[in-house]
Amino acid sequence: YRYFLDKYKSMRPKELEVAEYKIEVEIYDNYPHIGHPQDSPDLPRMTETEEAEIDALLVAKGMETPEHRRLTLREANRLNKEEKEYPLKTAGAHDIAVEKFLKHLKKQNIQVATIKRKDVKNFINSRKKENQATLKKDISCLSQMWKYASDEEETDLRNPFEKHGIKVSDTKQSYLAWDIDELREVLENLNTNLEKLPVYISWYTGARLGEVMSIRPEDIYVDKKTNVQMIKIKPLRKEYKSEKDKAKKNVSATRETPVHKLLVPKLHGFNGWGSLNPKEVGRNFTDAKMPIRESRQYCFHSIRKNAITNLMNGGVPEFYTARMVGHATTGLTMSYGLYAQEMSKQIALDSINKIPEL
Repeated sequence: YRYFLDKYKSMRPKELEVAEYKIEVEIYDNYPHIGHPQDSPDLPRMTETEEAEIDALLVAKGMETPEHRRLTLREANRLNKEEKEYPLKTAGAHDIAVEKFLKHLKKQNIQVATIKRKDVKNFINSRKKENQATLKKDISCLSQMWKYASDEEETDLRNPFEKHGIKVSDTKQSYLAWDIDELREVLENLNTNLEKLPVYISWYTGARLGEVMSIRPEDIYVDKKTNVQMIKIKPLRKEYKSEKDKAKKNVSATRETPVHKLLVPKLHGFNGWGSLNPKEVGRNFTDAKMPIRESRQYCFHSIRKNAITNLMNGGVPEFYTARMVGHATTGLTMSYGLYAQEMSKQIALDSINKIPEL
């Protein structure tokens, strides 16, 4: 049905008329008994595919979506993800929200148009003791699926997932930069050089964990013009190709950063992360830091704050720092006319090398 609906919705009115005429002729030729007074259950019936095509054609011509053709929550989730090309993490959050909601309803699936506001209220009330930020995210994901289904079926129903006033605690604490000696202790608690390497890369580049783990051996190279060793941070591979991803703040821009002189030997012989993935590295880091700092304010992401602070303390202009660590540059004080030209690799290297040894 969805295949045929996409097909017929892309047609002009005259093309739809021709398509409808052809289908009518085929149906009459194949099933002349349908609708006839002498019709019998023993005579051939239309296939499920033929019925789906007819329904899709009629809906494309303006008929309301038949009840049995309405989008289910699982299908709306799948189609919405495909259309918006969510990154893996976001797509996973949508999948989890669906499973939680259906588990609450004690159903395998549900038509989106039949979801009532009281269903959502009961879902929210059942999770009052849980993390409200997570609940708010789940409701937001489900709301996106509902909006997709509503647009597809052109309904004017009220979104049952909107305006529930979920209050999220404003006591969230920001990340704190590591004391360098404590971070060195964390490094000692990590087992292998490969497990330690993400820490060093983040310290000397300001890259986030996901960005660090996106690095491949071919992303580390020597610039032929300047002889400066460079590293590509988050190249646009398949998982980062979405145009929507590119537009998101601080998420998907590919940037090139000079390799700190003390990072060069640590990258020597690097041939990939093997079986290591961001989640495993994050867990290993958390385990290693717990004996030293239990607070959540100290984590892998805190290393990024160290890099930015070190660049600032080294007198590196704000605009240069933003370029190197992948921050948005709009709204910054563009002093010294730096905005008028690309940052030279040598200047960038001199700036990076101001980061102290870990």
